[in-house]
Amino acid sequence: MFNFNLSVKIYRSIAIIELCKIIGINRTYLSNYINNTYGLNFNLWINHLRIEEAKQLMGQTPKRSLSEIAERIGFTDLAHFSKQFKLQEGVSPSEWRKNM
Repeated sequence: MFNFNLSVKIYRSIAIIELCKIIGINRTYLSNYINNTYGLNFNLWINHLRIEEAKQLMGQTPKRSLSEIAERIGFTDLAHFSKQFKLQEGVSPSEWRKNM
């Protein structure tokens, strides 16, 4: 059985096929694994990883702007980052940061 433990920080847009080439596995296998293990499709899973990284950055560097964090973790703009963050966490990034 394949033990898939990805601890790669995703700071740019990456397609599933690119990741498969990097880690050397079949696209269908990776897609099925992510779907079955995390209950998410590939894009939602990548966004989840990015949001988790954003939360760490907000905790470690509280003076860094949300725009800088969004760009660093691979979102093209603050509005998209904020929308994805709220979908995952239930609050905006600024609200989350205030209450952490």
